[in-house]
Amino acid sequence: MKTFLKTVLFVLLLGSNYNGEAQKMNNNSLKNAIKEIANLNIYETTCTVGYANITSSQYLRFNILTTFATNKELITLAWKHKNPVVRLYSFQALKKRHVEIPASLITKFKADENEVISLQGCLAENTMVNKLSSEIFLPSSNYTFTKEY
Repeated sequence: MKTFLKTVLFVLLLGSNYNGEAQKMNNNSLKNAIKEIANLNIYETTCTVGYANITSSQYLRFNILTTFATNKELITLAWKHKNPVVRLYSFQALKKRHVEIPASLITKFKADENEVISLQGCLAENTMVNKLSSEIFLPSSNYTFTKEY
């Protein structure tokens, strides 16, 4: 019986440590994804790139952002991050999650005239953030606006 209890306690201890490590890995993955999105500094309008139509690394980073960031983190990133590509992807992640988006954040994006390199398939061009953000928020029932967060 003692051996059984020791085994159960060991498994529980191992499991609780693993959960902590998994959470730490998720946080590191999110931080790394944000950093890499900013470093590449290209906003991709599609999930695949090039003639071969391969899944883009930027799209994979966007999925990490969407999966691991909280709604509050996404709003903060969309509002305050110094890199406009990170802001755009955070803005897009909010829509993908179907969360309420502060009207002031929508207004901020509508007025944002920063230029980023946007890539659609294999075509790249300099595009203003306000144009890209308006494309993200084409009329849809996928999102709701709120007055403030």
